[in-house]
Amino acid sequence: NPLGVILLFFQGGGWYMPDAFYDYCDDHGLLVWQETMFACAPYPRGTAFLENVKEEVEQQVRRISYHPSVFLWGGNNEVEASFDWYKATQTNQPLYTSDYNALFIDTIGGIMKDVSESLVAH
Repeated sequence: NPLGVILLFFQGGGWYMPDAFYDYCDDHGLLVWQETMFACAPYPRGTAFLENVKEEVEQQVRRISYHPSVFLWGGNNEVEASFDWYKATQTNQPLYTSDYNALFIDTIGGIMKDVSESLVAH
């Protein structure tokens, strides 16, 4: 391929690339490790926030996952590590662990499982 690489990593905290990017990767044999857009910080688990996350992640997974270049999805970038960076997370790990599980395991993990199973079935 013209870039001389085979793997591109798009970490959380950035943005989802346009369809033309994934088309290019498909056409040129590039692999994409795609993360959802969460990075380096704790996130809330309020109902409104989680509903917004569900909508965003489902839309992006459905839009992007049919590309053969997307071989791996990650839920976040360094959120677990960030628990050691902030005083609030250091002093209340049970709360932030619960928030983390609600967002990344239950919400995003559930969407990834449901959407990927529906994509494989069709």
